Amino acid sequence: MTPLRKPMNLIPGDSRFRQKTCLWLFAFLAVPVCMLHPAFGRLGESYSECDARYGKPQSIRIEPGAQVRRYHKRGMEVAIRFWKGKSAEITYRKLNHHLMSDDEQQFSLSVNVATSSWAKVDQVAEWKASQPVAEGDPEDHEALMEDLASFYLWERGDGEAEASYDRREGILMISDVDHLERLAVREETDVSAPPVETYGF
Repeated sequence: MTPLRKPMNLIPGDSRFRQKTCLWLFAFLAVPVCMLHPAFGRLGESYSECDARYGKPQSIRIEPGAQVRRYHKRGMEVAIRFWKGKSAEITYRKLNHHLMSDDEQQFSLSVNVATSSWAKVDQVAEWKASQPVAEGDPEDHEALMEDLASFYLWERGDGEAEASYDRREGILMISDVDHLERLAVREETDVSAPPVETYGF
C-alpha cells in the first residue's frame, strides 16, 4: 500500500506559504472580474453574436437605418445600436442604477481594445488650455467645469472608437466614430413616416 503523503505544514513567513496565499488571493479577486466578461460586448458584432452573448433581447426598436436591442445580463442593462448589421454603439448601465466601479469601466474598455490602447481625455484641462481666461458669468463657468468633470472620455489609439462615462447617471457608452453618418440618415428620414415600432419580449 502506498503511504499517505504527509500534509504540508505551511507557516507564515515560509516561501511556500506566501506562494499558496498569493494563489488563493488571486483566484478570489479574479472571480468577480471574470464573471463580468459575458456582460461586456464588442463593437462590430452581429445580431446573432450579441444574442448568443446576452440571451434573448428584452426589446428591439427599429430606427432609421439602425436597430437597437436591449438586454439584461449579470445585473447590467445593455443597449446596443446596430448599424449595417453590426454593433456600432454599446451602452451599459447597472440595473440597480449604482455607479460602475473604475475596474468595471476599465474592463469594458479592455474588451474593446482591438490593436490600440485607450487614452483618457482630460476635458477640463483641454478647455482651460483653449480658454485661458474665463469669460462670461462666473457661475456659468463653474457649472461648465462641473459638467466637464462629470464625464470621463477615452479615445482609442487607432482613431476608430471612443468611449464616455457619465459619473452622475452611471452610464458607459462605447462607440465607433461614424456618428455623423448615422445622424445624417436620421435627418434625411421622412418625418411623416410611421412611428418607430417597439417589440417587447
